[in-house]
Amino acid sequence: MLYRHWIIIHTLSLNVYSRLGLYGEQLLDSNKFSVMDSVVYSLKKHESMCLKKLVICP
Repeated sequence: MLYRHWIIIHTLSLNVYSRLGLYGEQLLDSNKFSVMDSVVYSLKKHESMCLKKLVICP
């Protein structure tokens, strides 16, 4: 249940970031992003780490 919920959040966050593109990067650079943006950013970083290691992260 929790795992499925995490995947849904994860997918939504990736969609948000792919739409934001450069604007999202500017938000991060300006240090004015909200808690939700930082969560999205950490999820994105987490996924790229998982892809590099080719493992399924919990």
